[in-house]
Amino acid sequence: MRQIDYAVAIDSHLVIAECKAVGRSIGFDRGDPQSIKYRTDNVVELSLSQVDEKANWLAIHQVGRNYNIAKYDYILPIAISPFVEFIPSQDTRYWVTKDIPRVLMPEEFEQLLNHIHTVTHAFNKVSLH
Repeated sequence: MRQIDYAVAIDSHLVIAECKAVGRSIGFDRGDPQSIKYRTDNVVELSLSQVDEKANWLAIHQVGRNYNIAKYDYILPIAISPFVEFIPSQDTRYWVTKDIPRVLMPEEFEQLLNHIHTVTHAFNKVSLH
């Protein structure tokens, strides 16, 4: 059993989101390396790993008891956090585009959904066909 926190269709793409709400310590705001590492491990890495695993699973299991995603061409996995997160690398694994991270605040996620071109040209899409 898998649970997708949020999914929306954008053209021929299914955008799925993993939501993480982890409290942020004042140490993060002060630049404490342990606090930054904690958030990187427990928000950025964990949420991206989880949403990627779900996207890959969905690509294999396109039809289930309560869903059918076979009509889409791609899945774009995204993570959502209530805070701006430090992105630890410029590697494309962490980015939708070279300027937009894959871990977004809700407002940023909403903006992404309003830009079809960005979704259709994103890194990290999982092909369904």
